[in-house]
Amino acid sequence: GTGGCFGCRRKPPEPEPNVSHLPTPYNVIKERFGHVLSSDTLIKACHFPGLGSPRLKQLIPGAPNFRKTSSTKQVFGSAMPTHKAVHEILKLIETTAGKNQQVHFF
Repeated sequence: GTGGCFGCRRKPPEPEPNVSHLPTPYNVIKERFGHVLSSDTLIKACHFPGLGSPRLKQLIPGAPNFRKTSSTKQVFGSAMPTHKAVHEILKLIETTAGKNQQVHFF
């Protein structure tokens, strides 16, 4: 009959929220104003699902695309590591290159 469930305790599905009153993404970008984000500007999250390259093995959690160059020099790279990952990178460099090495972050 009615699609109901006699004796069931399942809740009916929630109705979809009405979002017709919300501005479109285009209008948000065009009409924003501020010191950091102004009209026609976007902000990109540093970490998002799928950030890491599928070709690189995740060596340090929070340090996407962390890698060592193939040169004989101790040169490493990473995409925007988290605070915790920076400490892990420094520990790895210390064990790999030695304690008294200079480290430069760019």
